[in-house]
Amino acid sequence: DRIQKNDYFLNTLSNMTIGEVKGIIAQAEACDTEWRAEKTLDLEPSAFMSCIYRLLQTQLNEGELKGLLKNRSPFVRCAGFIYIRMGMHHERYWELLSDALMDNEEFNPFPSRGSETMSVGQYAEQLLTKDKYVDLPLPRIPVAQRKAINKRMVLYGQFRKRYAANLEVLDRFKETGVKVEICTLD
Repeated sequence: DRIQKNDYFLNTLSNMTIGEVKGIIAQAEACDTEWRAEKTLDLEPSAFMSCIYRLLQTQLNEGELKGLLKNRSPFVRCAGFIYIRMGMHHERYWELLSDALMDNEEFNPFPSRGSETMSVGQYAEQLLTKDKYVDLPLPRIPVAQRKAINKRMVLYGQFRKRYAANLEVLDRFKETGVKVEICTLD
């Protein structure tokens, strides 16, 4: 409701194409839900969240969504993750977000809150495992689906450590016949 009444959304974003909205998100410096206006103490919806709302209005097709998820900008990818979490059916969360869990690009999604940097994968993990995004309630995940997601998430901390360690010794894998361990989906 606050986004729909916001001047920035009404005057700028409401008529933009998906490409133009992606351009604004790519220039983002934070993934916050709100920001404080310069000449007032009032909190207003952030440009980042207003852009996601615009994407939700346009109802992206699969190709457009994949374009967000494969973008070079971590902020555009994160906007895609939020789009999935807020606008897609819960049965598709894992299918669409699991690849992002190993994204190791570091960024600071909430610099105004004094938060630490995190990887894009950790950001996606929080969207899958938490009930709120900052202070905004996310759509509920049914218990059975939540159990399945949590069961799969248990090992991702270890996967990230192994991934980082293997990147340091990547030359070892150039030889044929090197033994490796793999994990199945479950």
